[in-house]
This record gives sequence, C-alpha cells and structure tokens, in this order.
Amino acid sequence: LFDFIFRPSAGAVCCSGLQQMVRQRCATLTRWMGARFAESETLGPEVGLLVTGRVSLHPDSKYQAALQRRIPIVRPSCLEAMWEAKSEVNLEPHTLPALCGLGICFGGLLQAGEMEALQAQAVAAGAMSEPLDRAEVVIVKDVFAPRYLEAQRIGILAAPPLWLERCLELRCCVPIAGELEVQNPQSLQLKLFGGPSPAPGASHALALVDASGKAEPESSMVLSDCVICLLYLPPGELRDVAKAMAWTLGAHTTLSPFDRAITHALFKVNPLDKGATQVSILIDEDRVSFLDMSWLEACSQEGKRVKEAGFPQPRINYNPVCDAAYAAVTRGSSSSSSRPTLARTPSRAAAAPSASSDALVPAPLPAAAPPALAAP
Repeated sequence: LFDFIFRPSAGAVCCSGLQQMVRQRCATLTRWMGARFAESETLGPEVGLLVTGRVSLHPDSKYQAALQRRIPIVRPSCLEAMWEAKSEVNLEPHTLPALCGLGICFGGLLQAGEMEALQAQAVAAGAMSEPLDRAEVVIVKDVFAPRYLEAQRIGILAAPPLWLERCLELRCCVPIAGELEVQNPQSLQLKLFGGPSPAPGASHALALVDASGKAEPESSMVLSDCVICLLYLPPGELRDVAKAMAWTLGAHTTLSPFDRAITHALFKVNPLDKGATQVSILIDEDRVSFLDMSWLEACSQEGKRVKEAGFPQPRINYNPVCDAAYAAVTRGSSSSSSRPTLARTPSRAAAAPSASSDALVPAPLPAAAPPALAAP
C-alpha cells in the first residue's frame, strides 16, 4: 500500500523469538511498506533489519548473527512507528535493550551491595531477575563462588560481572567467551577423587571413578553447555544410546519438556512421515534446536560440536495437551510404585560421584558399545 516507505537499500526484514500473532503483524507491515520479509530460519545475506522481542546467547541464533554483521536489532514497535508515520523513523528509541528478556541470577555475588547495584542496572537494561533454577545465566566472581558448581551441574551458563558490564557498555548481549568467561585461578589445586592432589604443573582435570575406585574412560566436554531432551526419541535402546553419547560429550540430558534450560530436543526423523509431532517444549528458534539424532552422532564422531543447520529437522507443533510422548511417561508414573525421575541428569564429565551413595556413581562406559543406561 505504501511501498515507498522502505528504501530498497535497507534490505529485508527478519523476525526472531516473537509470538505467532506478533510475527504475522510484523510480516504484514513489512510487506505493506514495500520491504521484503525473510521467512528463513537463518539470517540470510539479504537481511538488513532484525525484529525481535528478546536477546539470545545461543551461538547459532539470529540475534548473535546480527551482532556479528552489525545489523540493527529492534523491537516490533519500530515497524508500528514506521507505519504510523508513513516514513522511516529513528531506530534509536526502538533498539532492543542490551539484556531484554534474559533471565539472570545474581546469587553468585557475595557482597549484597554489589549484587543490588548490578541487578538494578541489568533490570533497567531489560533483564529479568530469576532464581537459579529458572535463570539462563548466573553471575559469579570466579569458580570458587558457591553457585558456580551448582550452575554447571544443572546446565546453566555462568558469567563474571565483567561480562555484564561489557553488555551494558556495548548495549548488546555479547557472547560469554574469552576474557568474559568465569576465571579459574591458576593457583587452584584440585584433589582427585580417591587419589592425591595433582603435582605442580600437572593437569587439574578431575577423573571420574566407579564404586570400586577404577577410573572411567575420559569424557569430552564439547557439549558441556547443552541440555538435551530425549523424550521424543523412542524409549529403549535408541534413547539409551543417545544418553550415553550425550554423557560422554559432557551434555546434560532430561525427559522433562518443561525444563527451561533445554537447548536441543532429539527426534528420529522419518522423511516419509508428513505428520507433525505434538510437543510440550515451547518453540523458540533462538533457544532450542529440534533435530534428528544424527546431529549427536556427528558430534560424537568428530569430537566437536557441529553446526545444527545441516541436519534433518522434524515437523513439530507446540501442543502440550496432545503430547503423546509426555503422556506415555506420565502414564508410566501413575502405574509405578515410584515416580520416574524427569529432572535433568548431569553428564559424566560434570557429575561429581560420591562413594557413600551408589545411586550417584555412574557406571563405567565399555570400550565397545554404550551401556543401556536407565532413562533419567
């Protein structure tokens, strides 16, 4: 209708992390104003403006891609303002706040005054102050902080105050990498489980042991920041194999679709199946990747985290009421004398075994094939 509002050189408009109705409204306004609306799941080279409602720390998110390419990131109000003015507007008032929508736990800071000051600045920049079990990032000073190991155990990102200050300074949510990671003082001496402290200059890696004190095969940590939902894999051998692979790569696993820390949900994709799988995991392309199990197998074969984009993706629909996989688990719960554990299961590399509790000591992995591990 007003195809003169957007300049052709401005590029296409792309949306991310918006509710369906808001996304549809943005698409309509974009086309009315003469711009192209990009429907792709990745940030294509033609995109010149990203419209989103929250930041994302997912390395493959559109938000992080836009930061790398210095593409303006705005809220949906920008398109509404352009439509109302029937002309281009100043993007500054509509720029997405640095921490908009990000759940942050500040309990890892020891000094109350310091915590309150940082919390106030973060909330003013759009962050949500959350308890540890609902947060996406916990702010800690170093690896000695009480909340650091707890965050590592349940798969929550940890960052130092320097990261938060850098985000506020640059007015965007930068990745937690390099100097912005939680520091591990070089003087730290770790005591090996069942053995002596490492000698000066020796490796500080913790060795996992079984109940007899025998060391397990060394685990990788390439997926240590991943929480993988195995609920939608067929129960039995396939799910057990996936869990074993995830553990050896340092990932956490869960059968609960309501875990907010989930980063990946695995499926066995059948290309001939045209129907959509009903899921209870909220569909957010910037936070959760829905993938075929072949992605995990590729990570295991290559010994690194491979890009998710090249693997089959299932057809899914967010509909918890019709989620057959979760219903099957809950039916099993009601017919069993003991309720199944749906909570997140730490990886072998991240879990700390205890000699006083056999339930907390993971069984050693055989060299030939992964064990038939019980569902978490």
